[in-house]
Amino acid sequence: MEKRLVNMIIKRNLRSLNLGMLMLFVMCMATNAVAADVFNGAKIYAQHCTFCHGADGAGNMMPDLPNFMEGDTLMQPDSVLLESTRSGKGVMPGFRGMLTDDEILDSIAHIRSLQFNQSNQLLR
Repeated sequence: MEKRLVNMIIKRNLRSLNLGMLMLFVMCMATNAVAADVFNGAKIYAQHCTFCHGADGAGNMMPDLPNFMEGDTLMQPDSVLLESTRSGKGVMPGFRGMLTDDEILDSIAHIRSLQFNQSNQLLR
């Protein structure tokens, strides 16, 4: 009789655990996670960034600019790069009010792809 009661309690707890896991899964899936648009980022980069950073991201247009092809400054999270682009950094002006956060994140995705493209060229 006691073993039967223990089994019943275990089954009830497992059902509660499964329901809790299901609710957690549904809550996680309900968030609006959207990937950045690299192609839109390329357009934004061409319009707002190329003059100083160069079309290839080498940064050789002005002194002390990061070389995106070599990954300079790209080891930082997107949130840090987003804030630097919003507020400006060094000689770079801030783009708050000119670009939305989504547009900045799109351009960051494009900049990250410049490093990837450089790596692929080196492997050929």
